Amino acid sequence: MKTHYVGHDQVYQAFKKDGLAGWDKTEEAYAERFAWMKKIFSAGHIPKTGKLLELGCGAGNMGIWLAERGYEVYGVDIAPTAIQWANERAQTARSSAQFLIGSVLDLKDFADSSFDLVIDSKCFHCIIGEDRKVFLKEAARVLAKGGYLLIDSMSTPVKSDQIKGYDPASGNTTVNGIVTRHFATPENLKKEVSDAGFVIVNSFVEIDELNGNMVIEATRA
Repeated sequence: MKTHYVGHDQVYQAFKKDGLAGWDKTEEAYAERFAWMKKIFSAGHIPKTGKLLELGCGAGNMGIWLAERGYEVYGVDIAPTAIQWANERAQTARSSAQFLIGSVLDLKDFADSSFDLVIDSKCFHCIIGEDRKVFLKEAARVLAKGGYLLIDSMSTPVKSDQIKGYDPASGNTTVNGIVTRHFATPENLKKEVSDAGFVIVNSFVEIDELNGNMVIEATRA
């Protein structure tokens, strides 16, 4: 399967040039994202403080929001434009959040057991095939024992006739020969996380107009 993760940078270039708010395009869309996070917070499993790594931080919208809530936030994204945008936004907001260019599959800038929380910022569904095991392995490596993992991922069910390039057999979308998304079943998502050595403490799925969205909260065993 052919992937092109850094291809996301072209989208960030266009969105930044057009004056959009980030990957989610509008401030209203980010308000919905923050409300979604507040729902996760309300479950009571996420630690209220700590050193936090955001995987797939994009233009920094979520990372800065989390820093405002008292977390020591670091964000990583493979798209250079996204990281430039995130650091510009952090400087303007006088935020303590720090954002770095890097791959979520090789968190070489971060030491073992150096974070209390790792948050998947809707990145995991962009990770394909065996890379998904690497993603979770790296998340486990940088988490302290008992540390908190949040997976926030697109999932099944999928309205396949409305999502371009979706293949129900694989759960993947393919656009111009590039595999772009993986819509795992809720059962398989939980298995992936458990098999990576995490203990799931909470999970739920909500269905929007096109697909499911699954949250898994877990701790490093």
